[in-house]
Amino acid sequence: MTTHQIDLAVSKDGDSKGTAKAGPHGNLIAPKAGKLIRSVGGLGMLSVKFMKYVGNDGQTISIDINLRPIDNDENRTTYLLGNGLSSGRNNTTIDVHFSSRWACGSYNLVITEHQLHKGVHISFQAAAPKIKITCVPLE
Repeated sequence: MTTHQIDLAVSKDGDSKGTAKAGPHGNLIAPKAGKLIRSVGGLGMLSVKFMKYVGNDGQTISIDINLRPIDNDENRTTYLLGNGLSSGRNNTTIDVHFSSRWACGSYNLVITEHQLHKGVHISFQAAAPKIKITCVPLE
């Protein structure tokens, strides 16, 4: 059995890049690294668009999305935005939208991809771009 995995290195600008060990995987289309989301009165919107991998050896079946804080503040929380997010079999992308009212600061948007690869379920981190959510009160 062969397991494909992707190892990620996060660069200084927060972009995540796959290393030479990367196997077939989907691609995060949006948001790009460095995305700034402005949440006024808790009304910010985070949109995620992920291109599924479909090949002869396997396919993306779903993704999980987490906001992992970049700062080492022990009071910061990692937020689970969704598990097992998918789209119809004939759709090539997974599009989801989240309210960001509770999260303020700098985060890595961690995408875990689940694939059915040669009949075996595998999971791996496919992306982790840095994003920033600024929160301002409604005036």
